[in-house]
Amino acid sequence: MLGGANVNYRTEVLNNAPVLCVHSHLGYMDMVALLLEFGASVDAPSESGLTPLGYAAAGGHMAIVTALCRRRAKVCVMNNDLREQISSADHRKSTGADFSCHVFD
Repeated sequence: MLGGANVNYRTEVLNNAPVLCVHSHLGYMDMVALLLEFGASVDAPSESGLTPLGYAAAGGHMAIVTALCRRRAKVCVMNNDLREQISSADHRKSTGADFSCHVFD
């Protein structure tokens, strides 16, 4: 990234998701933090309409959900199925984690 890599690069996985979506989905907190530090768009969606917050919530990665919320990620974003991402993730959760997102100062 110091050499000029595009922090909003669209990958060939997860419906051409930006790299932040991929690392949010996989639960790689260190990479998410680094991408955010270098200016990655916190709300850039994949072609299916899921944002990094939606991918992190669906994967049960609460530390990433918290980090994205601290960066003011939009909570009430609709995916291409016109469902709220957090609500959809909440219905699919298997970890028992609470997917509510609070506004951080």
